[in-house]
Amino acid sequence: MSEFILCSGEKAEHPYLIMKRELPVYTMEELCFFLHEYLFFLNEEFFCPELYSWIRNELKLPGLASSLINLSNRGGSPYEAAMMIFDFSGIYSLQEMNAIRSTIHDLENRTDLEKLKYRADFLLATDRFREALYLYLRLLQSKN
Repeated sequence: MSEFILCSGEKAEHPYLIMKRELPVYTMEELCFFLHEYLFFLNEEFFCPELYSWIRNELKLPGLASSLINLSNRGGSPYEAAMMIFDFSGIYSLQEMNAIRSTIHDLENRTDLEKLKYRADFLLATDRFREALYLYLRLLQSKN
């Protein structure tokens, strides 16, 4: 991705709060940056009605919100939803989109336990100890 991205779309009056109110995003570009940097963190819970509502109402993108809802209703993966947002934003070059697809392909081939460990490690690294501990305990309790 470029070193500097000019936010050209709507700026939300009210931010969408990612990770339990710790990271406010105001624009499509900020949302894309988060999705790109934290692909391993994405799960079905991330793509929720609140996000779709924010995209529709705050970013003024009802078509994208409807497409995401339809994808969710069809049982689409979080990675498909992220790719839909990346494609819609148009901020990534073809080379960058290919790199993102490659990363997503790698993540899709990981087990749920491996993805859970990535999330727990991230939470630990960001001083969210209680949440990290909860995920580590889930990992230890798993039968695998």
